[in-house]
Amino acid sequence: MFHRKFREKRMTAGQLEIVLKQLELDEQQGLWTWLPLTDAIVSSVASTFRSLPASVYVRTGDAIHLASARSASLPEIFSGDLRVMAAAPHFGLTGRNVIEPALHGSAGGKG
Repeated sequence: MFHRKFREKRMTAGQLEIVLKQLELDEQQGLWTWLPLTDAIVSSVASTFRSLPASVYVRTGDAIHLASARSASLPEIFSGDLRVMAAAPHFGLTGRNVIEPALHGSAGGKG
């Protein structure tokens, strides 16, 4: 997502560098929990794609993200991507909008 914003000229090279340095710092401090991509998750993505209605738009990388959360028995996924949140219920998850919490019932919001 960061590089896409840079490519679309919505982020400067300097801003991209700041964000990437913060990502690295967060990683070093253990902020992120990385889940392994397993054969079971890939199979889960394929199975879910087979049953998705044509009206649901979800990219493969996002589907892997959603299936990984489901595999880890997480009840929710936090995102600023409306398409990810719309696809979340098809993966048994609740989508929480980190950008517009009051409109979408995110943690801390009243929605």
